[in-house]
Amino acid sequence: MYNPEVPMYELEYQLTNDDPNVKQLRKRYEIPTDKETTLLLKGRGNLDGSSGSVGYKNIEFTFDKR
Repeated sequence: MYNPEVPMYELEYQLTNDDPNVKQLRKRYEIPTDKETTLLLKGRGNLDGSSGSVGYKNIEFTFDKR
């Protein structure tokens, strides 16, 4: 259910193959493509990161096969 009092966000970033997170994912999962990666952050609630912050957060890395 939508609540106008709760902030919602969606951020998308293009990451290079030199990014440490991308390097670690490629190493761990043997990802066959060399295309650049998209990082998608979605969430609800406070972004301050404190232990008292409430909400939903999702991190998604997309490796394009094309």
